[in-house]
Amino acid sequence: PTHITSPVLPSLGVRLETQLNHLLHPLIPDDNLRRLIAQVISILKMDCAEAPMPPACPKLISKSCRLLMLLIEQREATVSQAQWEQQQLYSDPMVMEGTEAHGKQKGQQTPQM
Repeated sequence: PTHITSPVLPSLGVRLETQLNHLLHPLIPDDNLRRLIAQVISILKMDCAEAPMPPACPKLISKSCRLLMLLIEQREATVSQAQWEQQQLYSDPMVMEGTEAHGKQKGQQTPQM
């Protein structure tokens, strides 16, 4: 029977939640938020997979997908912003001159008069 779980083997829901938690890690660095989303997806998968599907399931699935898409967009925007800032930092002539001058100071000492 599928409803009996072994104390040694984790249940299907726990395994699914663990896999989701691992897959979501790059997208959602916050542990608590990632666990919550993994739990929601796992519960939806377990409770909404059987026929007849409860009426609330399609709406919950849709909202969960929307949440994940928003998180993906937010993560991409954060990465893009960090890359843009890094490019600006390295393309700024003042920063480059300061870096070169600092390297010269470290690499060689100027003779004293």
